[in-house]
Amino acid sequence: MKSVQNPLKRSSREQVVLDTRTFCGLNNMPEQAELFGRAALVAYNPDKFDMVDELTKDERADMTYERDNEWREEWIVGVVNAIVFLTAGLM
Repeated sequence: MKSVQNPLKRSSREQVVLDTRTFCGLNNMPEQAELFGRAALVAYNPDKFDMVDELTKDERADMTYERDNEWREEWIVGVVNAIVFLTAGLM
């Protein structure tokens, strides 16, 4: 069985950040370059996001909360699915 590999791992961390900045520049989003760069570093190694020194204190806290409470809003998923099924049935 083949496993899916993280395509970001083909590049260095530094190159991933540079690519992100280039993307933001080419798409008229220079003000988002730093945020996208930090997000790319998390995506580079998501299991070790707490080791990304570039994250702000709030970003690290939010990531930790999401990791530790992944199903905190599961009732919303049920409600949304019910609405989708009801809407599909009415069409």
